Amino acid sequence: MIWRTRTAFQGIEIMAVTTSIIGETVLVVMDRPPVNALDLDTIVELEDVFADAGQKAPRNGVVLTGAGQVFSAGVDTRAFAAYNGDQRHAMVRAITRMVARLLAISKPVVAAVNGHALGGRESGGSNGNQRATSAARDQILSAKTEPAVQA
Repeated sequence: MIWRTRTAFQGIEIMAVTTSIIGETVLVVMDRPPVNALDLDTIVELEDVFADAGQKAPRNGVVLTGAGQVFSAGVDTRAFAAYNGDQRHAMVRAITRMVARLLAISKPVVAAVNGHALGGRESGGSNGNQRATSAARDQILSAKTEPAVQA
């Protein structure tokens, strides 16, 4: 089940953040080519996703990962440089809210870091309760097609 998708890259509609439920785990994938850099819209979208996950408290927690070969380059510095003063302030406030929503999730949050994870703590990568290897990430993603195993 996919919760939400949105945004555009170079005028082409794409999914910036995809949230899906795999068993009792929420999988959040940042997908903003080429390096999953976070602009204001993506940060606000992540804030909403983390708020939803905090309210729904998935039994097995949340896995945050990046699409492609890069986890995240952190804040999109090109977008930030192009923003006016109000937009820059909005971005800083949105980052603060996003991180607060992430930290408010009562279940484990795992950052499945694939490839580079650049930027500051607020980019999401170092806020995970654990860091998973690429092999673990592949296992998590392959669970989409495998039947759930009951203990």
